[in-house]
This record gives sequence, C-alpha cells and structure tokens, in this order.
Amino acid sequence: MDGMEPTEGSPSPDVIQAWRTSANGAEVFAFYDQQLAAAGYEVGLAGPGGSVAVFRFTPPAGTELQLDLYADDSGTTVELRPPAP
Repeated sequence: MDGMEPTEGSPSPDVIQAWRTSANGAEVFAFYDQQLAAAGYEVGLAGPGGSVAVFRFTPPAGTELQLDLYADDSGTTVELRPPAP
C-alpha cells in the first residue's frame, strides 16, 4: 500500500515485519481485501473490525501467514506474523 513505512523494532517476538501508515483502518482493510486475492494469495480469513482487523492468507507456494491491523487516531499499524493458534 502506498505510504506504508516499516516500523523500528518488533513489538512482539512473533512479528516478522510491521508497517505504519497514516491511512485509516477501513482504507487499509479494503486495500488488503482487494489486493491479496488479486496477487494470487488464498485468503482463508478476512475479519474486519472497528480498530482491529485480521487476514489469514497463504501465498501460492508457501505457508499460511497472518496480517493484523491496528487502527488509532493517527493511522494504522500492520503486523505480519505466523497465524495465531
């Protein structure tokens, strides 16, 4: 997504990478909702929420991953991690 910037440090040991954008959570959710499937990823879960949302997806030749979206007044943080149990 345009405007995403990698964050410094990891908020949790299971986070592979995290990004931050000034876009609101609904915009970020809509972007991933459209782009993951269009890029050939199999989306197993797309859970929108108020300030928190989640996607579980599998790359064409890969292992299932999860994106967690956390929105606040200044934008949205996206964390890539293995799926939660």
